[in-house]
Amino acid sequence: MPLLRFLILFLLLAHCLIWPANTAWGGNRTMVEQSVRKLDLLNRELLKQETQIPQYGRLELKADARYGAGEKVDMHVYSRKTYTVTDEPIRFNGKQTTLPSK
Repeated sequence: MPLLRFLILFLLLAHCLIWPANTAWGGNRTMVEQSVRKLDLLNRELLKQETQIPQYGRLELKADARYGAGEKVDMHVYSRKTYTVTDEPIRFNGKQTTLPSK
């Protein structure tokens, strides 16, 4: 009989500890996917506005986005950095590398 009481108490305690954790773990995936889609659309809209995008290299933009009337988004770029690939040779351990001829 004491073993049965202990087993019932253990199962009740395990249920009380596991059930809230399962509830807290679920349900965020949809919200995260929606946020990712919104950010992707904002990034694409910002790139459409940019006029000088390097063919080779990297463009780093920082902008404020504010939602206006309806679906309109006003974006103000406050930081713009462009990193381009140079034709200078790279040196490893004192040895100079060469770029393949075009």
